[in-house]
Amino acid sequence: MPDLWTLTMEKSQEQQGWLIYKNNTYARFSCSRCPHWWNSTQVHITFLIKNNRFVRQGQVKMQIYRQGCRSCRTSLYEDPNISDENIQRAITNLINKIQRTFYVKNFRSEELEPVIYDDHSDGPHDKELCEECNLKDIWLQNQTLNSPRTPGVPQRDTDFRPTVTSYSSGLQSHVYQQPPDERIAGKVIAIILLFLVVILFLLFAGTLKRY
Repeated sequence: MPDLWTLTMEKSQEQQGWLIYKNNTYARFSCSRCPHWWNSTQVHITFLIKNNRFVRQGQVKMQIYRQGCRSCRTSLYEDPNISDENIQRAITNLINKIQRTFYVKNFRSEELEPVIYDDHSDGPHDKELCEECNLKDIWLQNQTLNSPRTPGVPQRDTDFRPTVTSYSSGLQSHVYQQPPDERIAGKVIAIILLFLVVILFLLFAGTLKRY
């Protein structure tokens, strides 16, 4: 990629004027109000992509959506715990999307599926407990009513911090402890650094091909 790209993680996104790319991954959730935990293969990720060819810079905004607990059914959304490998796969899919859209029109690549670490499941995806599904329903209601105002959506008391952790395929415990905030912040930084490293590698590889 001949342009400089940056990646930021955001809690809410204004999608107008951006290229929207959606990806699903696998993650584990742990309720902050009760001992219940659950796995989900429908953890929604939205990437907003914009490329300014005049200044040769691209920008990506990333949002990972949360889910609510089916056991206690509070109005709070819980942050997903995503493995390093699945984050890397989502970022690779993003980079391939950027390649196809802005640089190599006939660029061929298969969409990488997330790694499923545990077959335990609470059942099919519950749209009523999914943050993105609820936001989509609210948007559709506003479109129908033609209302400029957006109803409030239940949010967690704390800031959004998607957790990236490593899983073991033999993990069976029903009580899952979340890592401290310092580790969470470090993992988020690692995601951004991974994105930048891959971009620099592709840029270097493209430079070598010219010679």
